[in-house]
Amino acid sequence: TINLTRASHVLISADGQVCMSGLRSIFSLIRNGQRAKMVHDFPQYSVKVLPWLSPEVLQQNLQGYDFRSDIYSLGITACELANGHVPFKDMPATQMLLEKLNGTVPCLLDTATIPPEELSLKPSRSAADSGICEGPRAGGLRLSNGEPSSSSGGHPYNRAFSPHFHNFVELCLQRDPENRLVKSDSCSNSLFLKICSLQLKINRLLHYLRIISIID
Repeated sequence: TINLTRASHVLISADGQVCMSGLRSIFSLIRNGQRAKMVHDFPQYSVKVLPWLSPEVLQQNLQGYDFRSDIYSLGITACELANGHVPFKDMPATQMLLEKLNGTVPCLLDTATIPPEELSLKPSRSAADSGICEGPRAGGLRLSNGEPSSSSGGHPYNRAFSPHFHNFVELCLQRDPENRLVKSDSCSNSLFLKICSLQLKINRLLHYLRIISIID
């Protein structure tokens, strides 16, 4: 199946369980009893979710798209959660399409992607406000993000995400679907290994907390 992912589709319960919603736009790869390699349909309700759609979905060519378009939307969602806003959110649809087809890659906004001189400016005057990130990790690519989520307490992007997180987002948002992070890669991806280790520790902690609450 193919399903677009966005931050509002991620639901977290009080005990830490994660569920996915927004399944009304899901596409099945099973057609006439057989698994299709590619899909050519344009997703329903897509007007409201254009920033999360991959370049190949927006392009609508004869090559179609597959599950790797979900990997792209996962990268956009990671930027949305980390930066406080979705990339491309203030762009007209036609400009967004051109930016994505030309290889514009969103990124995590922090001290690794924003030059120090920009971090010393007020957020309203920072280059990050224009939606273009030109930090040392940009590698010559134009990086689009949108507006900062907050301007209180100094520059909102004066922070540092881990290199593993940066690498994860970069792999998810590759213009060519062939170069994106796939399931086999994620098993050995350092970010996923750290998350799995942390989740195991959280589950153990919650287990002990339940025992204590029962005893009390």
